[in-house]
Amino acid sequence: IANAKDYFGDILSSISVLLGGILIRVTNKSYFDSIASIFVALIIIYMGYDILKPAVSEIMEATDENVAREVEKIINDFDNICNPHQIRVRKLGSYYVVDLHLEFPQDMSVEDAHKIATEVEKKVKEQLNGVLEVIIHIEPCGEG
Repeated sequence: IANAKDYFGDILSSISVLLGGILIRVTNKSYFDSIASIFVALIIIYMGYDILKPAVSEIMEATDENVAREVEKIINDFDNICNPHQIRVRKLGSYYVVDLHLEFPQDMSVEDAHKIATEVEKKVKEQLNGVLEVIIHIEPCGEG
């Protein structure tokens, strides 16, 4: 797909330059050169944006909403979790890092909450491809 877009951009650029040259020759108006140049520049800007957008999103740690929804579905299968929130999924190369907060009943021991959090981590890694790390912050219900 990337090569097809590249070829399409090359074709559009070549056609605009050729058309600009023909119009200059036929009309003897040199401003067609500027119009063709602006059109080629716009094509380059558009294609550059298409290339940069995913890279900038990764650098800026944009959350992958689809993966975040899948993580939330996995969490909802567990009992005793009151309020999963602040679910963030960031790209790290070809992997994902998941960071989230889980609330547990206030009368639950830290040990039991930790066991459930460990199970959540295990399930997320098993069910979602490419999850490298899951970071879970445990809170009592009503804190988040």
